[in-house]
Amino acid sequence: MRKVLMVAWYFPPWGGAGVQRTLKQVKYLPQFGWQPVVLTGPPPRAGLSDSTLLEELGQAPAVHRTRALLPPAALPWRVRHALTRWLLLSDEQAGWRPFALRAGSELIERGGIDAVYTTSTPYTAHLAGLQIKQRFGLPWIVDFRDPWTDNVAIQPPTAWHRQRIRRWEQQVIGAADCVTVVSEPMAQAFRAAYPQVASQRFLTLPNGFDPDDFAHTEPAGRQPGRMGIVYSGSFYGQRSSQPFLEALRNVLERGDLPRSAVHLRLVGNVGQATVDQVRMLRLEDVVEVTGYVAHRQSVAYVLGADVLLLMIAPGPGSAGVLTGKIFEYLAARRPILALTPPSAAADLIRESRAGVVIDPDDGPAIERQVIEWHGQWQRGELACNSDAAVVERFDRRRLTRTLAAALDGASAGREIR
Repeated sequence: MRKVLMVAWYFPPWGGAGVQRTLKQVKYLPQFGWQPVVLTGPPPRAGLSDSTLLEELGQAPAVHRTRALLPPAALPWRVRHALTRWLLLSDEQAGWRPFALRAGSELIERGGIDAVYTTSTPYTAHLAGLQIKQRFGLPWIVDFRDPWTDNVAIQPPTAWHRQRIRRWEQQVIGAADCVTVVSEPMAQAFRAAYPQVASQRFLTLPNGFDPDDFAHTEPAGRQPGRMGIVYSGSFYGQRSSQPFLEALRNVLERGDLPRSAVHLRLVGNVGQATVDQVRMLRLEDVVEVTGYVAHRQSVAYVLGADVLLLMIAPGPGSAGVLTGKIFEYLAARRPILALTPPSAAADLIRESRAGVVIDPDDGPAIERQVIEWHGQWQRGELACNSDAAVVERFDRRRLTRTLAAALDGASAGREIR
């Protein structure tokens, strides 16, 4: 069986959405002729941790952990953010690159590595991969879970900083044998930015869901007599719970629904700003903020919902957003209330017939939808009749087969199609 060196900072015991893509690829790649060798950094020193994730891999893969020089965790976030923008440039994990390069080189020099795969964020993984590619010439697949230079969350402080990041992106994409991205709009953006690169080298490989997660998880309990709405994920950048919370407050204050009629669970790292919004809108008796939970518990909450809430903020880059949680929502077969501007996520909800898409700024439409679905829920008529064929396209095993085919093609020197 051929071996692929998978360079990924986020790997269990790290938790959170960024872990799932690589974790499931490591789980399923051996079924398609590729044995993963994982190269990752140190375990999380604080924040998101989920020690249960490695349990699902069965036969444990080879995992090599390295040190990393990181800004002190005791520094305030604003200081670390400024340090990253002005000095580190790529990301907070820039000090991981020399350790990843050394460990990756040693693994390759021992023999048996047939290809390299790097995934971002952090983009430092690609910079280490670029040096490995230049040194050894192995087939290299570069995976972008988010844009790089066009990422609205990255704000270079000067034109020089922006040019430096763009130059890194150019070098990485120019050297890669294949570039995988999570949505077609992202692929189109890269093709437009790099017309000199063969379009076939950009491959859309969306996130997905693992049927095993749903087959072995019991739904979390509902609150009796209340329609349960669940949002699973994080709020960062421009994404905010405010449009839905304000609409819900309006519905309750007008008396369109009694306060005992609805229960909203916000599951994940939603942040203090969201907690403050709940308090300011006087929704403490309606909204439960669980904080970050293990992935298995997150799936249980999703399965225990009557309605699933998806929120994508308007703004630059929103068209390409296809958050990983949307696929677990599809797998759960619960109606989705998608508050999103025109985007890949909105297109998928419509294509799969999995729910309703409303512009986040259209508060009255959000209010009407909550009232309508509550009426259906009361009558026992609320259901999700999604297109099973569309949903099944996002089975993680099927998607990993596509990645294995890309590795096969890169290893054989073929254009990726």
